[in-house]
Amino acid sequence: MAKKRIPIFEIQHGLFQLGLSYSCLPSKHRLFADSFLPKTAADEVLSFYPLKEKHTLIGYPPFYNVKPELVKHKSAYCLILTNLNWHTYEEHERVNFYLSLEKLIKEHSEKCFIWKFHPQEVLWFKQADYYSDLLSTLSHNNLILHHEDPVLSHVPTQNLIKFASKVITTPSTVLLDCQMLKKNTVIYECCSNQTLLDLLRSSSKNKQPATFHNFSELAKIFSLEQGLLTEYLYSFDNAAFRGAIESCLN
Repeated sequence: MAKKRIPIFEIQHGLFQLGLSYSCLPSKHRLFADSFLPKTAADEVLSFYPLKEKHTLIGYPPFYNVKPELVKHKSAYCLILTNLNWHTYEEHERVNFYLSLEKLIKEHSEKCFIWKFHPQEVLWFKQADYYSDLLSTLSHNNLILHHEDPVLSHVPTQNLIKFASKVITTPSTVLLDCQMLKKNTVIYECCSNQTLLDLLRSSSKNKQPATFHNFSELAKIFSLEQGLLTEYLYSFDNAAFRGAIESCLN
């Protein structure tokens, strides 16, 4: 593409995934630090937030025009978002998360939970023959699995976050949506994602993110009202985005 003089753009596609990434299952040795970009041949690197390396800051694309009334609206359900197909997680850390949530859902039978797995997570379950066992373990009347529901499966993640009363999640880009929509957010913390949580803590303004390692910790903080306030959320700058494209095309 470079030989044919076709401009190459790289746009950030994960909270801490910068530069080119050809796999949705990065292993630990490919888990890059926030301030480090893999070698790139791109003409422009478009990022959600400021970096030390050469880049164009365009902000977070969904953060463009959030209406205040949508931020204030809350529904009765708790939303669970996961991407535990990621190879950075150890097997016991996945099991710990699933069992912790299973206990929470069982204990709070009066609440409705919606669980949205990462699409690759569902495929990973099926390929690993875990899917039927997982469904059996998580079978509760107050739990709806997003990908299996004929209506909810067509609802995008941001809309699910928008109307949730609380979000329980693993570290990912959805944290930017949670902060943008001012949602009470609880994050799973374990050895494999410790570096990511340390980055979140160091970027947090005034208050630290609510995290849990196990069911006991999750049960204690589940009823707390605590949102996110990090330095990673920037409003989308359409002028900067178009300027970066035009500069390469001219």
